[in-house]
Amino acid sequence: MSSQRSLIRQSFNAAKRYDRFAKPQEMIAERLSDITQEKYLKQTPKKILEIGCGTGFLSQRLVSAYPQSSFLFTDISPDMLQRCQEKLGNGFKYAEMDGEAPNTKEKFDLIISNMTFQWFENLRESLQKLKSLLTPTGQIIFSIVADGTFVEWIKAHEKIGASHGVRSFVKAEDLKGADIQKETFRTEYENIEAFVRHLKCIGANTPQMHYQPLSTEERRALKSICEKDGKPHFSYNIIFARIQNK
Repeated sequence: MSSQRSLIRQSFNAAKRYDRFAKPQEMIAERLSDITQEKYLKQTPKKILEIGCGTGFLSQRLVSAYPQSSFLFTDISPDMLQRCQEKLGNGFKYAEMDGEAPNTKEKFDLIISNMTFQWFENLRESLQKLKSLLTPTGQIIFSIVADGTFVEWIKAHEKIGASHGVRSFVKAEDLKGADIQKETFRTEYENIEAFVRHLKCIGANTPQMHYQPLSTEERRALKSICEKDGKPHFSYNIIFARIQNK
């Protein structure tokens, strides 16, 4: 595992406070569940693998929607996995696993993931590995953070001539061959400190390599720009995608 991946893994070991601050993640998990049921799945999958189950936002909805299915819930963070198990109980299989290097030989009718694949270092290669775990008619359905996310934050940094530290996210053209739809989720925060706290508490505060933190003067200027019209809003651009095993 690379040093950057190790940092990301460590940043997600905050399961106890995750649910409180991860409202956009919960909202997007609900949307992914709805799209999966209404648009993509025509019959109940026998075996389901969830990559990056976190504390169980999507997991709970899947178990409710497909009570007859067999589940394997996985996450790179043992803390997150434990929290998910506390919510769902012991009637399912759980495994600490890196979705980029899945260590299972099982085959699944559905591999599903909410807002996890954007952390992969090699998305195309990882998707091929996951595709090899599908049954002949299986499919991968996922949501992924896309280019343009936190555009308000990025533009505010550009106005003061400072580095924003936001990672590069996937573009639609990076998912050739997938059935995709794009949606934007805009969330209000009390102030920019609350937004930064949100990123930290959901484990998404690992910046680009070589990021230079802001000075006190730059932070004040940033706050003035972001809160100029009241409480700031920041957007998640999300791609919902399906890949079929053809």
